[in-house]
Amino acid sequence: MQALNDAATTAADLAVIAEMHPALHPQIARHPAAYEGLLVWMANLGNPDVISVAQARLAGTTGTGNLSDNHQVTQPAPQATRQLNPQPKPKRPKFALVGVAAGVAALAMGGLSALP
Repeated sequence: MQALNDAATTAADLAVIAEMHPALHPQIARHPAAYEGLLVWMANLGNPDVISVAQARLAGTTGTGNLSDNHQVTQPAPQATRQLNPQPKPKRPKFALVGVAAGVAALAMGGLSALP
């Protein structure tokens, strides 16, 4: 996957890739934008290659590199805020909204004129 070879790939993109492609976890763990929470989550899934990479990377931030020291995941993987290739949202016709507003106005006016 090209995104894993691009240093500009964001942490959010890595989270999406990790969720959708578990087989790529070792490569994702090596990416410079892989953040601690993502590394821990992937390592806790049990892949020995990911555990090894995560321990080595976390050793630089925690001093121990031991996933059992303050690195237990108690919640699911972080969810990305966007998709890698988002589909455009279908456009809703504006005239439908205008028609609904006109209908509501007509009912309100009709209801008011029926009062004595």
